[in-house]
Amino acid sequence: MIISYKQHIKNTASLAFPVIVGQLGHVMMGVVDSFMLGKVGAVPLAASAIANGLFFLIFVIGLGITFAISPLVAISSGAKRQNDFNNILQQSLFSNIIIGILLTIVIFLIADFINYLNQPKEVAAQAIIFLKIIGLSM
Repeated sequence: MIISYKQHIKNTASLAFPVIVGQLGHVMMGVVDSFMLGKVGAVPLAASAIANGLFFLIFVIGLGITFAISPLVAISSGAKRQNDFNNILQQSLFSNIIIGILLTIVIFLIADFINYLNQPKEVAAQAIIFLKIIGLSM
């Protein structure tokens, strides 16, 4: 069966839409934090900038690992291999949970090194707390 370009683009867009929404959600988390904390003061804003920067460095590792799932799902879906599709889902859920736990631990360990970034003490203290809190969202 030959699929038209229009149908192919529609199928691809329907697979890509959840990934796009997820990416926007992750990026907007830091933007919203900046908007809210900018009104509170310079120290909380600086602390959130440091924490969000460090969080995003670790978060990208998790994203890179999970991005491998989308093409695998697309391949098994296109080939109409439901058994492969189910296996990919189960294995990806398990691996993402394990990787999420490991990356959360890494974030908690990295948070304690913020004091060595040569920042003012009050900024570092708030950044440590903020990074540990957003680290739980991993």
